[in-house]
Amino acid sequence: MKILPVIYVIFSLPVLLLTGCDDMNKQPTYTGLNGDKPATTAALPTDDMLEQQVNTGIQRNPLFKNGDVSVLVLDSHVTLSGQVTTPEHIVKAEEIARNVQGVKRINNRLLLSAAVTQN
Repeated sequence: MKILPVIYVIFSLPVLLLTGCDDMNKQPTYTGLNGDKPATTAALPTDDMLEQQVNTGIQRNPLFKNGDVSVLVLDSHVTLSGQVTTPEHIVKAEEIARNVQGVKRINNRLLLSAAVTQN
């Protein structure tokens, strides 16, 4: 009867050793808190998506009624161009673009119009 456990250990030992060696080559995995896996990274927005979001933000702002601001996006870099009536318009347009997630840089080429008319 004592031979049976010894035989079991002898035959089990190679399996345990091989399984243990296999795990040594694996990279540790992160499971996070409570065993949760990390969230996948969301896809980066395309230039067209960024341009649409910046344009929508500018159009929804009451400061920009005439659509005098043009938006161009290339490689997540936003270029604002056109003519506006006040320095506040220049600052606000840049702020709107800066708040769009995915924008890497802003090139603000907005100019004050020569004929500033305010009623």
